[in-house]
Amino acid sequence: MRNLLIFTFCLAGACVNCITVIGYEGGGAFIRCNYPQGYETNKKYFCKGSHYSCNDLIKTEEKNTCFEKDDKFSLYDNTAERYFTVWINNLQQEDSGVYQCGIDINYIRDFYTEVQLEVKKGQTCRDVSTVTRKVGETFRREANRFWNLLVRNGPRTEP
Repeated sequence: MRNLLIFTFCLAGACVNCITVIGYEGGGAFIRCNYPQGYETNKKYFCKGSHYSCNDLIKTEEKNTCFEKDDKFSLYDNTAERYFTVWINNLQQEDSGVYQCGIDINYIRDFYTEVQLEVKKGQTCRDVSTVTRKVGETFRREANRFWNLLVRNGPRTEP
């Protein structure tokens, strides 16, 4: 019974950081995964499913450079700040679900951050900003964006 309790305790502590991300169909999702000091040289990956049955979607040893796969996923490992980011492009309803940000660790269980992605029906937004510069003079900026996401429980930075 003691072994079972220890095993359960280890599982309970596995989700060090959980992230919820909401994106919209046709848009993209930006996910930031922090990791502790000492794992800067390890492979980083992003997979779909629980950490027991996770299927790798993107995995790389590349450091401080963007690695892209299949025009759907990209991963950037910022070793100086100890986080990696994953960008998922062209979101579809079937992309909704549980994902894992993973760090490949030899001989012991990998380090995971659970990500819950929800893809909602919608369309890309069009931002319109009007700023008054001087009396009678205006500056108008319009931009089409695929930046349709809301990150809960984590920092958000726009590219």
